[in-house]
Formats: sequence, structure tokens, C-alpha cells
Amino acid sequence: MRTLANHPGYQLRDDAAESWDRFERDHGKHQVNSAFRPQSVQNELIYRYDHPRGPQDRPPNLYKPAKVSRHTAGVAIDTPNAKAVANISGAYGWRFLFEYDAVHLEYDPAYDRHKGGTATPTAPGKLAEDAILGQGTIRRMQHDLGTPEDGKISKASTMVGALQRRLNAQGFRDWDGRPLKVDGKGFNQDGKRTRTVYAFQKYMGVKPDGILSKPRSATILALQQRLNRGHL
Repeated sequence: MRTLANHPGYQLRDDAAESWDRFERDHGKHQVNSAFRPQSVQNELIYRYDHPRGPQDRPPNLYKPAKVSRHTAGVAIDTPNAKAVANISGAYGWRFLFEYDAVHLEYDPAYDRHKGGTATPTAPGKLAEDAILGQGTIRRMQHDLGTPEDGKISKASTMVGALQRRLNAQGFRDWDGRPLKVDGKGFNQDGKRTRTVYAFQKYMGVKPDGILSKPRSATILALQQRLNRGHL
């Protein structure tokens, strides 16, 4: 077992801990309420649920603890709003499996697409380096950020939200030196200046002006070249 980098006192199996640390390095720290626990602690939770001494033993939304739990294997985490977290953490192997357990994620290394720090491209071959934010480039970004891969950027985009979290986690700020608002907005090739594009340009190492120019953008060209070298 290994202690989580951002959560002293919480442990996971070595590969699961490495994956969760990697996920938080890319997307920021998330609240963790439970991780590994020995079978004796699991049994105590079951007993307290069956023989409650007060509301603390059977809080709202708690289902009966399972006799066999992945927590005892060190491959489960409880975190608020786990289903939403899994939209990002799924690419790191952390999956939301049970609708009745809204706080529970489980690690499966078969789904850890970023293991070793390099994501596998969704399709063979290279992106066209055409400086246009098209469906192929968007899909590759979605893949690397662990979000649904539909090749589209919606008004409040899950992919853009994941990008904003990564930029914040890695210290890239807007033109006022402030962290980005995580709202899923402001990453379109429309010639408009946005704080998200500005921070992303700093991340990419290109001159920051906050604009993805059209019809072609030097920022998007740099992005395509980076994706063709491996990953975002």
C-alpha cells in the first residue's frame, strides 16, 4: 500500500495510488473521504449500520456497507459527486460503477489510458497540421483529457472544463494572474479573446494574446504538433 501524495492518512494499492496521484497532478486535488480500509474496519462499518447508535452511523444516502468491498483491496475511493469526477478520472482507470453509491469510484488498470504518462491516440496516423480546430484535433484533446470523444465543443464543454482544471492545477493563469473559472467556456476558434485561451497559450509556450485566430491559428498548429509527438 502507498500513501496518497495529497491526502496523508489515506492509502491505496501501489498502482491505484500512482494513478490517483497522476489524476490529481493533471486535474487538481479532489476531496477524498475514504480509500483503503482493512476488513476489520469494514466489518465495524457493517455492525454500526446494523446497530446504529445515532445518525452518524447511518447518515443520509449511505447504503449498507458491503461485506466484500474493493476498499479492502485498496482500489476504491469515496469522493463527493463521484459520477461527475469519473467524467475525467475514467481515463486514469477510476470508474463510477454503481448509481446507488454516489460517492464511490473503483480503479481498474485495464482502463488506465494514461498509465506511464502517455495516452494512446484514438486513431492511427497523425493529425493534419492545418492550424484548424477541427473534429480530429478536438477528439485527440478529449482523449488526452479523459472526456467523452465526440469531436465537438459544446457551450459548456466537459473537455474545456477539464482543460481549465489542468491549467489551474499546473499553475497557468489568465492575463490578470488569476486561476481560470472552470465553466467549460472560452475555447473556440472564433477570433474572440478569452482567459482560457490566454492560459492555454502560456501552457503551449506560444505568444499569449488570448485569441484562437481564424481561419488558421498558430496556437492550434502548435497544439497539433504536440499531439502528433505524443500527448497533450
